[in-house]
Amino acid sequence: MLRIAFPQVEQLRIELSFLDASSISPAPQVHTLYPPARAFFTYRCPHSDCGGEFDMADIVRTAVSDGTHEARGSLLCTGARPGEKGSKRACELRLVYAISAHLSGDCRSRIAVG
Repeated sequence: MLRIAFPQVEQLRIELSFLDASSISPAPQVHTLYPPARAFFTYRCPHSDCGGEFDMADIVRTAVSDGTHEARGSLLCTGARPGEKGSKRACELRLVYAISAHLSGDCRSRIAVG
C-alpha cells in the first residue's frame, strides 16, 4: 500500500502520455493514488499487440525522496509488436511521464514530481 511504501505521501498523481511515430498514439492516462492504494508502479504498454511494460518504481521512489519532489522524463517501450510476414519489430512507443505528490505537513497544495 502507498501508506506503507511512502508514509509521508497523501496523494500521488501519475500522468502518462504516449508518442508513437509509426501509428496513432494511445490516449493519455492519469492515475491518482491515495494512502490505501496499492504501491504498484508498473504499467503495461497500451498497444494491445505488445507485451512490453514500463517499470516506474525507481522513478517514483527517487521523485518522492528528492528534495524538490520533482521528476519528469520519458521511457521507451522495450516490447515487440507484429511486423511484416509474422516477424516482430521493436515497439518503441515513448512514454512521457509527470508525477505530482502531496506530502503530509507540506504547506503547498501540491508538489510536482515528474
